[in-house]
Amino acid sequence: MLSRSRCFKRLFCNIITKYQKQNHRENILLRPDSYIGSTKEVTCNQFLYNDNISQMIKCKTSYVPGFLKIFDEILVNAADNKQRDPNMTRIDISIVDSNKIVVRNNGKCIPIQFQPSMNVYIPTLVMGHLLTSSNYDDNKKRIVGGRNGYGAKLCNIYSKQFSITCFDSKEKKKFSQTWYDNMSRSDPPIIKDIDFLENEDYTEVSFIPDLQRFNMSSINDDVVSILKKRAFDLAGTCNGVKVSFNGELINVSNFEDYVKLHLSEMKETLKCFKTDRWEIYISQSTSGFEQVSFVNNIVTRIGGSHVDYIANQIISHIVNLLKDKIDLTRIRSFHIKNHINIFIKCFIENPSFNSQTKEQLTSRVSEFGSMCIIPQTFVSDFLKTSTIPESILSSQKILPSQKEIKNKKVFLSKLEDALHAGTNNSSKCSLFLTEGDSAKALVVSGFSVIGRDFYGVFPLKGKSINARNLSFEDCIKNVEFQNIIKIINLKKNIDYSIASNRNSLRYGRIILFTDQDLDGIHIKGLVINMFHKFWPELVESGFIQTLKTPLVKVRCKGETINFYNKFEFDEWLNNSKKKEDFLNYKIKYYKGLGTSTKEEAKEYFKDIEKNLITYTCTNEEDHLSIKSAFNKNLTFDRKVMIQNYLPSNTSNGNFLSIADFAKNELAEFFKYDIKRSIPSVVDGLKESQRKIIYTMFSKFEKDEIKVNQLSGVTAHYTLYRHGEDFLISTIVKMAQNFVGTGNINLLQPIGQFGTRACGGDDSASGRYIHTSLNPLTRLLFPKEDDKLLKYIEEENQIIEPVYYVPIIPTILVNGGKGVATGWSTSIFPYNPTDIINNIRLMINGKEPIDMVPYYRNFKGTIVETAKKGTYNINGLANVTINHLNDTLMVVITELPIGIWTNDFKEKILQPLYEKKILKSYSEFHSNNDVHFEIILNGKKNVEKGLLGTLKKTISTKNMMLFDVNNNLKHFKNTGEIFNEFFDIRKDLYEKRLLNEINLLSKQSLYYKNQKQFIDNILSNRMSLVNKSKSQLIEKLKLNGFSSNPLKKDQEDYNYLTNISLYQFTETENEKLKQKIEEKKKKIDLLKSSTWKDLWNNDLNRLEASYK
Repeated sequence: MLSRSRCFKRLFCNIITKYQKQNHRENILLRPDSYIGSTKEVTCNQFLYNDNISQMIKCKTSYVPGFLKIFDEILVNAADNKQRDPNMTRIDISIVDSNKIVVRNNGKCIPIQFQPSMNVYIPTLVMGHLLTSSNYDDNKKRIVGGRNGYGAKLCNIYSKQFSITCFDSKEKKKFSQTWYDNMSRSDPPIIKDIDFLENEDYTEVSFIPDLQRFNMSSINDDVVSILKKRAFDLAGTCNGVKVSFNGELINVSNFEDYVKLHLSEMKETLKCFKTDRWEIYISQSTSGFEQVSFVNNIVTRIGGSHVDYIANQIISHIVNLLKDKIDLTRIRSFHIKNHINIFIKCFIENPSFNSQTKEQLTSRVSEFGSMCIIPQTFVSDFLKTSTIPESILSSQKILPSQKEIKNKKVFLSKLEDALHAGTNNSSKCSLFLTEGDSAKALVVSGFSVIGRDFYGVFPLKGKSINARNLSFEDCIKNVEFQNIIKIINLKKNIDYSIASNRNSLRYGRIILFTDQDLDGIHIKGLVINMFHKFWPELVESGFIQTLKTPLVKVRCKGETINFYNKFEFDEWLNNSKKKEDFLNYKIKYYKGLGTSTKEEAKEYFKDIEKNLITYTCTNEEDHLSIKSAFNKNLTFDRKVMIQNYLPSNTSNGNFLSIADFAKNELAEFFKYDIKRSIPSVVDGLKESQRKIIYTMFSKFEKDEIKVNQLSGVTAHYTLYRHGEDFLISTIVKMAQNFVGTGNINLLQPIGQFGTRACGGDDSASGRYIHTSLNPLTRLLFPKEDDKLLKYIEEENQIIEPVYYVPIIPTILVNGGKGVATGWSTSIFPYNPTDIINNIRLMINGKEPIDMVPYYRNFKGTIVETAKKGTYNINGLANVTINHLNDTLMVVITELPIGIWTNDFKEKILQPLYEKKILKSYSEFHSNNDVHFEIILNGKKNVEKGLLGTLKKTISTKNMMLFDVNNNLKHFKNTGEIFNEFFDIRKDLYEKRLLNEINLLSKQSLYYKNQKQFIDNILSNRMSLVNKSKSQLIEKLKLNGFSSNPLKKDQEDYNYLTNISLYQFTETENEKLKQKIEEKKKKIDLLKSSTWKDLWNNDLNRLEASYK
């Protein structure tokens, strides 16, 4: 038992432990939720900027709210400075060394003055002392983002290091100070008098966040994307302020530019309403209500009272405008709201928010400090440009299309309707949807067998739309979609599992009739996807079928074998090649349905039910598979589907599940789509480019040919399955040699192949321009290698190689870009001389050195940033100040790669000219060089805004290529590409060395045998008089003469027996002797050489020719 004194002592200790005093800084660190929000990672859908398509896309991303909050505090401070200093024109944001964030603005700086009552400088007070602010007076109405005295100090407290630098151009003073370890200690401030001429104030805040407190290990790509998006937010909401992120100027000048980034569709419906403090944009939505809003430059992600205020007015006006047409007992406000997007930028006096993260405005409307009354005429004009009235009416089923009579005749020019379609026998009718007119003609031939009573046919024009991420209203704009729903009498939001609804259809099933190739599979997939999106119960009921037709027919001895897919034919072919009678087989490939004859068509339709395959959808896997195949937001699932693909036979039986169709047939198409879109690491070529090079090497190595003719020959010679127009475009690009294209154009441009003014889009038609091989091309791809390459065999015909093996990695010479299903790639070109030198290093057993991207004849600079693998491409400009008339002369003599001359003029210069920022500009370009002379009015910092457009940032993080095994692989850097390439090129040199020695030996034996034969005849050691051919050959064999050593597949002594009388002369005999000596010397030289010697010789020839 404890004594009273000991009990009291323990109780006292517990009380002390329970009631401890913390200083304010420590309390903030211990209670982050009360000050900066959660420090745990959250995942949500939000808009992020997509560099590939230059748009905002809503996607799932993970971030820590507290981390974003401390960044926002600094950003909002910079934005608030625009309210204090209207002359501010710039905010620059950058991430340095992967973990340091820098924000700089050129507005009026914090006063560099000593505060005697606090015994500190004002910047120290503002950045390093809690509960200090100039915004505490609630009687004073303010429209800035910060007001509670925490602001930048929260960022300081949650940083390992926090610095401020500010410059007062009037006082010529510079202030800097740094805090450490969560604002627990600091360096004394440094105040300097600056003598040099600096004509503008600035404030720069940099900080290294304490990532451990946010449970973060690094600032990853997701977080960088969010920070970049915030930079776009600022660019859109801070009028007159240019914003850059990591050195790249954001091409958003106002809120309208920013809003348009969010609209991939319905842009024509966008309407704007403005007051002094409000800027409102509305557009039609096809995927539910969406709001993007800002209060005093703060993103209100959840919305709040300001959004409700505007949305309620708009909805009220729509109800009033449509009240005579809609049934208000069935249509509610949220139905209408789901049809609009709202974008709001407003300034609210002394705003209140739901939390420190400020994601939702809670101020009452009466406290806003301004009103924004939306006129009904504004909403009326908006409705006129949209399809919202039709959509709302459609949802209550009073559109005329919802009252269609079942037996109404459908009139479409290419529709051949079943005679019983639209009657009481509709359920017995089948509609053939065909791939084009030729397939329709085949069905019409089949009608002679099955009749027209219960069968109709309609040709699809090309590929259907991908409906997966579209609304019904979007799809209805597509003519093909309209035709299908009209023919079948499909309606929106109708459940066709209900018998009465199913009976309203004009057809009981559809039969897809497409080519058996991969594009035919994709067309089937798109139609199935469309029905699954809007009428899944039809897919579940087996409504969609396909009529299988042979891909290959093999005939032998009066028998015919049909193959319905490549897998089963390849399996048969591999087994049959071993048979002795294989050459007697006649193989015919049916690339398209148009290949079939009328007689064959009748054959397909003779027993049609046996040839039909029904697509089944009976479980969750089926539903998920078709969604994964076509949903733009399920890229990862699609990648898994492609990676798991293994060729298999899906043509057995009369039922095919949607899951099997997706995982096998669609995945095969997706894989092929990648194959034709992504280059090989070995030769740097895509499939179409390789086919063109193969055709040139085989048929036009020395000749020039018209581009459109080369396209046709290539398509025929290499069995190219797609449009020749695409081949023409590829040929033109392979020959272009202006600045910004590859460093070695593999084809020669003979004629007008386009210029850098339009990025090559100004090339002449393929009918008028010619091309030929660039002499450098054969130096890159030596002819001696051709026989050693592995070639593709299709349709029993040898076509192009699996890949060429150049002497240097050409993917680094010319770069490559491509977008395919699930993947994209972006590889930049490098200096061929640097590449050659790196290969030489590797030949000598050393590692390749890093290279900087390089474009032939580019006069600007390409400089790596602090972020590894990221480069700034800079144009060239010279600025001259004319003090007499207060103007600036800017002479631009180079633009960043990818910014074409005409685009720069139309998108940059012309808008500046119209705004009177730019006084005039003149152009003095040549075909290869850029030359603008620009006169700017002497407005502050305008020249910096212009010069900011002369910088472009590129990244080498997306280098996807097919590796040596034809598997898709991500390469982290050029060193990995060199290593992958080097081994296969080395192996080929070793093979080539042996092959050349072998070939020279055979040639030597050929000449030796000829000389020996002539010598034997001249010396009478052999007599061939009065001998039959067979006796003659036997005699040659007895005398030790071999068959022609240059012909390995057949016995041939003609190289001896057909020697002309002239070759028996002394002169010709001496020539034979010289040839034998030459071959011997070459053999001896090669036998004393290594693969290194061959490779270095080829490199030397290429280097000499390239220079």
